[in-house]
Amino acid sequence: MASGGDGSDGSRKGLATRKLSSDLGEMGSALGELGRRMRERENKSSSKIQASGHHR
Repeated sequence: MASGGDGSDGSRKGLATRKLSSDLGEMGSALGELGRRMRERENKSSSKIQASGHHR
């Protein structure tokens, strides 16, 4: 893709791509953590509903 040059542009692109991928990785893990917390909260609320249903 790169047409010769001194290679500085290519290395700069590489660095940017590496940073972007690491940022995306952090975002992905954060989203995974968020999703897990939401699922846990849903499980807790649904179990609460079931428990209150049993008492009636």
